[in-house]
Amino acid sequence: MRKMTLLISCLSMGFCIFAENVANIVKNGEFNEKKDNGMPVGWVNKTGRPDQYVIENEGENNFLKMKSDKNESIFLLQTDVPLEKGKTYHVSCRVKSDTESKYIFYIEWINTAKKSFSLSSRNSTIKQASKDWREIEFEFEYPESSKGPYLALNLQGPGEICFDDIEIIEKN
Repeated sequence: MRKMTLLISCLSMGFCIFAENVANIVKNGEFNEKKDNGMPVGWVNKTGRPDQYVIENEGENNFLKMKSDKNESIFLLQTDVPLEKGKTYHVSCRVKSDTESKYIFYIEWINTAKKSFSLSSRNSTIKQASKDWREIEFEFEYPESSKGPYLALNLQGPGEICFDDIEIIEKN
């Protein structure tokens, strides 16, 4: 009886550990790697200059700071996000801003169901950041009639915004 109880306990603990160890499909979502020009590896500068994207740290934790002194919108994208059609995903990140700037954290793709070029997105409303780290999260189903998904980080300047711990995880 003791052996059976021990076996069940071990299996339960293993299942809990396995359940917590799900794969994040975002590349460099913790901003631990950067290119020679300072830009984060795995991310594409859509607008703005490389010096507007800075990897900073608090202790041992790295994060991305986007900054602009102009009334402009700057974007950093992760293209070719490996989403599977018909699957549901949980998307999350942490956000803060010393200047309480406006930002958008969203995912977008080409809608192939329409005859003309059309984009669809989730979580694409402008938000205002707080001075403390806040968790932002949403879920969505990646449609069958879609292609070319990308994850977007956007600062609505002027100001600065910090992003960290960006994840996209497939839900079961």
